[in-house]
Amino acid sequence: MRIDVALLPDLVADTDSVFAVVDVLRASSAIVTLLERGVPAVIPAASVEEARELRERLPDCLLCGERDSLPPPGFDHGNSPTEFAALEPKGRRAILTTSNGTRLLNQLAAAPAVLVGALLNREAAAKAMLALAAERGRDATVVCAAAPDGTSIALEDALGAGAIVEAALRLAA
Repeated sequence: MRIDVALLPDLVADTDSVFAVVDVLRASSAIVTLLERGVPAVIPAASVEEARELRERLPDCLLCGERDSLPPPGFDHGNSPTEFAALEPKGRRAILTTSNGTRLLNQLAAAPAVLVGALLNREAAAKAMLALAAERGRDATVVCAAAPDGTSIALEDALGAGAIVEAALRLAA
């Protein structure tokens, strides 16, 4: 099994891998924090419109997200992991849309497996990525969500990807 890193979403060469998506500052850390706080599932939405449509079909879900670092009008929460740290979800699922990370999660939805990787869960993400790749006979790819323009490398995502790869190499040794 190979482990690749794509520093930009457009550098993903093969969608037949097991993927770990890394958007350290927002989407990945927000999802990990929401799950840690007891949200049973996080539904990634590629756009604000899609998030609103999902909320109409799933009215009991928390509606969370941002555009230009601000929660869109009518949303219950932004996408700050710090904001979610005090959240009491009471068993509610969450719909989340972010500028980059949730869009990338949706882009890769047809892949054999897509995980969320962050500095917060680097060990668990590495362990799951290795197990799924071995179980399915696939390579693994850690994909960085990129800077807001989508074409520039986000250094924090590269750091997160490196931490996940380092954990995977340690676990595989």
